[in-house]
Amino acid sequence: MKINCKISYNLDILCFLNALSSDDYYVSRHKQAYDSFYPLFSHDIKEKIKKLVKWNNSPIFAPTFTLLISAVPSFSDMNIYNLLQARSEIEDGISKTPYHFNENEYDEIFARFSDTIIPLIYELENNGFREYWNTVKLPIIQNKISELEPYLSQYNLETLIGEFKDFSGEEMDVYICSFANPHGIKLCGNTLLTDVVYNQETILANITHEVFHPPYVYSDIKEYVDILAKKNFVIKAFNEQNPLSGYSEMPGFIEEHIVEALGTYITYILGVEKEPYEYFKKHDGGSHVLSPLFFEYLLNNKRKPEQSMNDFFISFVKTVNRQ
Repeated sequence: MKINCKISYNLDILCFLNALSSDDYYVSRHKQAYDSFYPLFSHDIKEKIKKLVKWNNSPIFAPTFTLLISAVPSFSDMNIYNLLQARSEIEDGISKTPYHFNENEYDEIFARFSDTIIPLIYELENNGFREYWNTVKLPIIQNKISELEPYLSQYNLETLIGEFKDFSGEEMDVYICSFANPHGIKLCGNTLLTDVVYNQETILANITHEVFHPPYVYSDIKEYVDILAKKNFVIKAFNEQNPLSGYSEMPGFIEEHIVEALGTYITYILGVEKEPYEYFKKHDGGSHVLSPLFFEYLLNNKRKPEQSMNDFFISFVKTVNRQ
């Protein structure tokens, strides 16, 4: 599996929206850029940002917005304003992925693109954001890529990932951004984004994690996800998670646990993750209560070539349900 490290201004500027929400969770990580550009916004844009946060019920904009634009094959080369108005291309691209939005959701999102995101980006660029990104952020990203590519090439990820997902002969595009921190984000297809501040080991972990989204066909195994969702220890972890972790619905919360275990299993086998159980205790405030269970299952139960990931997951759920 060839990994291509890439750069995208369009992805990065949408990731910056998280910090522009003014939530300290993001501002603290991108304070210099926030302090440089947020005060320059007009009163109208600042009010629109507040309404955007309220509409979204969260300052976490980047995962949804970057996913949507990545449905367009030429998303990284297109003019950002044209891209955010390319509804038919985005809808067509998303329809070919496991991700789905209904008509009302598309109406809402593209209304926000039109009345808030496009005017916001216009003011950002009018105040020198593109020049800032090109002179300050771009060289840092380029240096990271020059260090990262030889590091990643030493690992035979195709064989290990291929135990659970067929990536034979395929390529993966990894976009290195400067405003994604603290997230790694799965995009459409074999594509993800990560952040330039992460060390090589963390970016490898991002790759081995995001590649597994989605780990199964949810509609086919919903009843087994529901079994886990009724477990008291899972309910407790879901209710006590940090709201900014981004998992507002139980199926997504459980999927993240399964994917976290798969990614950690790969880095453990590679010898990169030395203390997986300690990692699970600390990651996302210790909310990944299913991850260590599935990780243990992965260590003790090799998936048979004829066994689908759906069936493998069902076997895991049956094991947990007997305990």
